[in-house]
Amino acid sequence: MRLTEAYHRTGVNLVHVPNGRKDAIDKAILVDMFLFALDHRRPATILLISRDIDFAPALHTLRHQGYTMIVVSPSWVKVSSTMRNAGNYLWNWSSVWGKDCAPGQNSNTSSN
Repeated sequence: MRLTEAYHRTGVNLVHVPNGRKDAIDKAILVDMFLFALDHRRPATILLISRDIDFAPALHTLRHQGYTMIVVSPSWVKVSSTMRNAGNYLWNWSSVWGKDCAPGQNSNTSSN
């Protein structure tokens, strides 16, 4: 089974943003989070894999609207206090994936 099919079956939607500019990607993610909130009544959970402080206002707003906001970031990445406080939970990537993936390391390689 292809990875994208596996994501889809578990409810994860991958959004392809053809323009590689950072602000285009951020805007696509923000739109997707708010569309999810419009389509799903509270209580619902939104999980964001990012440490980008640009998402903090949206996380804060959705959290105060009753959504559970989970931020996932690798343990080797410093997450700002603003970002930590914007969501309900901050999870280490290793707690979700089973191991951390350092820069330049393929997440499918084992670190024996």
